[in-house]
Amino acid sequence: KIARIKGKATLSDNQHGTHFPDSIGLYADWRKPGHVWETPYGTLLPEKVRGILVAGRSMSTDGDAWEVYRVIPAAAMSGEAAGVAAALAVEHGCEPDELDVACVQDVLRGNNIKIHLAELGL
Repeated sequence: KIARIKGKATLSDNQHGTHFPDSIGLYADWRKPGHVWETPYGTLLPEKVRGILVAGRSMSTDGDAWEVYRVIPAAAMSGEAAGVAAALAVEHGCEPDELDVACVQDVLRGNNIKIHLAELGL
């Protein structure tokens, strides 16, 4: 069994197509055409441990969402966001859970990452 965190937010079954203001990227369900997931920043932040970020199959997901996010492309997407957030936390002298997620989103958008479903017309 794969260990995963309980995060400040958790993606669960049937949350594809759901808007999250703190999204750090989009991920398409590789099993179901048309199902696209916004990825809340809170899924990278452990609920009780500060100072770290978790990406890929160990981020806070369960059920169907875990099945979607357990693969390498999702790890790359969430890993890029975690790396950006870690660098910004050091730059701003704060913990990752204290960051203004808009700063993370701005850097990711500068890297041509789509953050919200509306940016794809969904």
